[in-house]
Amino acid sequence: LLLVPLVALALGASAISGERERGTLQGLLAQPVTRWEVLAGTFLGLLAALALATALGFGVAGFVIALLAPVIDPGRYLSLLVLVMALAGVMLALGLLISVVCGSRMRALGAALAVWFVLVLFFDLGLIGVTLSGMLGGRGLAAALLLNPVDVARVLAVLRLSPDLEVLGPAGAYLTDTLGTGGTAAVLALALALWLAAPALGAVWAF
Repeated sequence: LLLVPLVALALGASAISGERERGTLQGLLAQPVTRWEVLAGTFLGLLAALALATALGFGVAGFVIALLAPVIDPGRYLSLLVLVMALAGVMLALGLLISVVCGSRMRALGAALAVWFVLVLFFDLGLIGVTLSGMLGGRGLAAALLLNPVDVARVLAVLRLSPDLEVLGPAGAYLTDTLGTGGTAAVLALALALWLAAPALGAVWAF
């Protein structure tokens, strides 16, 4: 929830803006391919690199965990890997949108870092303050949860990995009480899919 979003945002933010600064983007667009194909190829290539690195990291860690705790559930561990990759895809799409919109590579990286700080650090602090003040009810907290893909992935991971559900947080607890575990997982998975589609389509449109 900390490292993967940062790496994905940085890779996406430097992709198109970096090609533009190096002067290779015009040569690439002169080829017999459409702009959306260039963007889709860039996204899929970067996502494949992230997937390989993440799978290797999880594979080594899983091997060590299996040696120390043979009762580990491989299915849950694999689902966590899939969830991390989904979050990486969302952050990569956001990074590509930033890369297309921002003119220079440094400006795009700065904007990506700001987005990472907001989603990973400041959002939770603000949500804690709002929760303590009582300004939002259960529905408001649930809506706020859906506005942050990192929190969506966190709650999905808790639903999958922690059967006692003690660390869901107030928004996750409200959703679970209202929709049940299955309904909450479906809503959060749909939210994560929308978080992937929206910036990707925005990047294609802007590009």
